[in-house]
Amino acid sequence: MFSKEKIDVLHITTPHDQHIGLALEALHHGVNVILEKPLANELDQAQRLIDYLDENPDGPKIAVCYQNRYNVSSQELRRLLDSGELGAINGAYSSVVWTRTPGYYTQNPWRGQQAHSGGGLLMNQAIHTLDLLQWFLGKATEVKGTVSTDKYADVIDVEDTAHAYIRHEPGVHTSEVN
Repeated sequence: MFSKEKIDVLHITTPHDQHIGLALEALHHGVNVILEKPLANELDQAQRLIDYLDENPDGPKIAVCYQNRYNVSSQELRRLLDSGELGAINGAYSSVVWTRTPGYYTQNPWRGQQAHSGGGLLMNQAIHTLDLLQWFLGKATEVKGTVSTDKYADVIDVEDTAHAYIRHEPGVHTSEVN
């Protein structure tokens, strides 16, 4: 494909354990990349991509897609926070109240396997909420929490339940339950 077509950007939507190899191949061919979240299924794989980008600062670019930032409600809250209309923000609470069914995992088993997905609830659902919390409240500087597999232990080997306490850069705190 790279040798036959002029490609401006490649959008990678594969299972998480395939992200880095495909992204690096596209970047080597001078193609910009939009990568679905998460960056990778393992830290060392993500580091490979970061190292490549550091070594090639003038090369093609990569973006990781967190599409919930573009929801109308997210955009409006960002506007309100930026305007100061809400006053000082002292803390937040978030909860992801929707869940996946066993079929979500059995139809595409990579989703529930640590080796392929890199995680469960935190990598597939709550990652969007965690991204929004940092976008709204500031970079996370401290995270404490727990994860467990309470609901689908007979189907997956990743977490399906999580709780977190997050301290953000300006000193704001978040509690999150998923």
